[in-house]
Amino acid sequence: MVQAIHYRKPADWMFYDIQKIAHSLIGAKSALRTLQNLPYQKSWLENLQKIGHKEEVFGTTRIEGVEVTEQEFQEALEKPFEFLKLKNQREIKAADNAYKWISKLQVGAPITKELLMNIHRQITRGIEDSEYKPGRIRESDDNVIYGTPIHRGANGGDECQEMINELVVQIESEYNKHDPLVGAIAAHYHLASIHPFSNGNGRTARALEAFMLRKAGLPEGCLIPMSNYYYDERGRYFGLLSNIIENNHDLTEFMIFALEGLEIQINRALEKAKDELARALYRNLMFDFYNKLESKKRRVITLRQLEILKYLLSKKKPVELDDIFKIVFHEHYQHLKIPYTAFIRDISKMSQIEAIEIKRDKESDEYYIRINLDWPQKFTETELYKTYKSLPAAKSSIAITPRED
Repeated sequence: MVQAIHYRKPADWMFYDIQKIAHSLIGAKSALRTLQNLPYQKSWLENLQKIGHKEEVFGTTRIEGVEVTEQEFQEALEKPFEFLKLKNQREIKAADNAYKWISKLQVGAPITKELLMNIHRQITRGIEDSEYKPGRIRESDDNVIYGTPIHRGANGGDECQEMINELVVQIESEYNKHDPLVGAIAAHYHLASIHPFSNGNGRTARALEAFMLRKAGLPEGCLIPMSNYYYDERGRYFGLLSNIIENNHDLTEFMIFALEGLEIQINRALEKAKDELARALYRNLMFDFYNKLESKKRRVITLRQLEILKYLLSKKKPVELDDIFKIVFHEHYQHLKIPYTAFIRDISKMSQIEAIEIKRDKESDEYYIRINLDWPQKFTETELYKTYKSLPAAKSSIAITPRED
């Protein structure tokens, strides 16, 4: 029988090489500072929070081997516990509820033993399985093994109680002498290595890290889905966690790994936020420009083109030309003598002022349209108006060969 590696109390709860992690720490902090300073609207942040929350729940449960289809995952998020038949779905629902609960905690709330118990209670509540004992530390006759190679957590009973008490003391004292990003990662590791619960230890450790990262200066309500990164890199994740105990709780390599992941995940959030910002600038120019064009003669054409741009602005991917026509046909084109030709002329006009981009798929011979998010950087309103006025007459401005109506 393979001998398990036993848990040993750390001599230093923040044992790492600052020189070796410096580059990764600077990268993560620089990304975080950019996110903090990026102008945003509340609605964007709420959208980022929803995306981050879903990715975090997905990642933290998949790491534990919870396998469901996309439909089953969505059902778990939307339905109450009593309507979920699968244990895997109930585990997802519990994680979903836990992160919602964490998001409502005051950022300045101290890390206490009761908080850790509450996180575990939230993340295991409602699963209805004898393996889970929500909010209860293992007792003296309850010992656990985990990982590869096999590790044994702190002994149930007194040792578990002592280590959890010591961990919260360290977090509220020694950890304050270190960067908060480093503290969040260290807390994640130490809670996982103690393994104080019968089940749900990894999920509780990652949830604790998520809360402590909020304390490190994330925008209000923002969640960086580190569990999604750990799931993508689960081989390295488990391997590095396993090696730390054998190396006298040296956190250096795990710190580098987690900080690199944090930079990756923050940059992903930044790309989403920058996309929202670009769309807001585009929306402003779109309305300002087209409102200036309005006249009795142009009003109908202006409204048609605005409707097309608003629809494209709501889409993240290019849209097939005929699909756009189907969306706007009823309200804006059906009364015209040759509807599709008028639609193509409108598309052509918007292409010529570079508001949209047109691509033709050579295999399908279909045209795909998307907005040009760089449009606000290319023109002032005055320049745009002059360009629009100088365009050829409608009949000679068709850039796409129209089909028969």
